[in-house]
Amino acid sequence: MIETSKSRYQFAALERHSQALANETESKCAENRLAASNTISFLGSVFETVEQQPKSLFRNVRLMLIARFMNHLYSMFLLVERGLFLDAHACARAATESTAFYWMICIDQCYAEEYIKEQSPRPVEVRKELEKRGVDVKELKDIYSHQSEVVHVGNSSDQMQVRWHDLENGEIGIGGRSETELQRSAFNAIVASMVIFLRYDPDFKPVERSE
Repeated sequence: MIETSKSRYQFAALERHSQALANETESKCAENRLAASNTISFLGSVFETVEQQPKSLFRNVRLMLIARFMNHLYSMFLLVERGLFLDAHACARAATESTAFYWMICIDQCYAEEYIKEQSPRPVEVRKELEKRGVDVKELKDIYSHQSEVVHVGNSSDQMQVRWHDLENGEIGIGGRSETELQRSAFNAIVASMVIFLRYDPDFKPVERSE
């Protein structure tokens, strides 16, 4: 039998619960949280650098996509901090979609025209276009597939919002719940997402490590 957590239904109570979780996360996941926050700050620096470049369609679309990606990661950060893991995965998946399109315009600047038309291809079509240009998208596809599996309703990932006391009894985590190792992993994923996003950036392409 699953019971709902009493006293968390009212908005004020949810807010208190959420802030308490954020404070707890800041204490228990300090190092990982700091790395993730520094990542978001770095993306802000990337945005400011591109903003100073001569105006062009390519520059403007880059700014739009960097802003979108940064907002996704910031939203993910806030949700992870508060133990809302399924919602954080939804933001991560949206960030991955932005990454694919960002790769596309960095590799082929003409593709910025597709963004302006406001009729951008579906994520799978963007990945196919990348493959046509010789880009290895396996990592991106694997990440997106995992994120989609978690986000879709009615699978084992729904258990992420339940704290099981034993095999038959659990508590639904209304408003989020603390899960330190999962939160540390999610903060690390924010850092990794930024590195992947900038892989084909003309100004901030990450340096590949030698084996």
